[in-house]
Amino acid sequence: MKIIFWNVQRGYHAPEICRILKQEDADVYLLTEIDRGVKRTKKIDFFDIITQCLKVKSHFETEFIEKESFFRHIIRTGGPGGGVHGNAVFTKLPIKSYQKVLLPSSETLRWDGTTIVPELFEPRAGQRIAQIVTVSLNGSAVQLVNTHLECWRMGWPGRKKQLDTIFNVLDLQKPIIFAGDLNNIGNNPIKAILTAKYIEEETQQVQDYLFEKGLQSCFPQDSYTHFGLWFFRRKSKLDWLAVSRHFHVSSQKNIRTPWSDHNYLTIEVRLEKK
Repeated sequence: MKIIFWNVQRGYHAPEICRILKQEDADVYLLTEIDRGVKRTKKIDFFDIITQCLKVKSHFETEFIEKESFFRHIIRTGGPGGGVHGNAVFTKLPIKSYQKVLLPSSETLRWDGTTIVPELFEPRAGQRIAQIVTVSLNGSAVQLVNTHLECWRMGWPGRKKQLDTIFNVLDLQKPIIFAGDLNNIGNNPIKAILTAKYIEEETQQVQDYLFEKGLQSCFPQDSYTHFGLWFFRRKSKLDWLAVSRHFHVSSQKNIRTPWSDHNYLTIEVRLEKK
């Protein structure tokens, strides 16, 4: 079974991303940051475009309704609003069940535009979510997890709460493939920009957490997937693919392209015999 995880950066380069996804010919695609009808991506429905391109079963889940504001037009990061933004799972495999999991936010984080940066510049309504899709592989049920954790005002304690919320609904005795942009950059943006060790500490905490849950990261800690932190070229491992002990990983690739600010990860796995 071949799996791809990719933060596709909203769909600014939709044709190029679709071409890569189709060429990869994976069994499972776990994607985050998909725009639907948002002005910054010219109101395309990126989910529908990918679905038509791959012609496989799919599930989209909205994280945020992107609100309009004067400030969104000033900075490039948020971009003009309108429409919705979320994550999606695409698969050739039979789907047995689907679940959306709402993730807790920081008590000081308000995405309603009433607090200062980043909410003032990117007002939105909603919250982070995880998708859990159970598929059938050779007669066995495999739990696929696709998520995008919060980047603002969280730090490891906050992101751990989000991960706990996900793992509390998983059956840890059954096969799991976990994918996500975990935004593990700490809680202090200045430290994250200036100190590589600050980011590496939380990266290690994520790796240790997954190991405690019986999952092994498919890529080493220095397999970086993101190379720009705001206006600085700070490399970091934000994107994760991990598998439970039920799988043998036969190949893994971390691929950089000009079409997203995140690398995409691809693995090929085999479900071990019982």
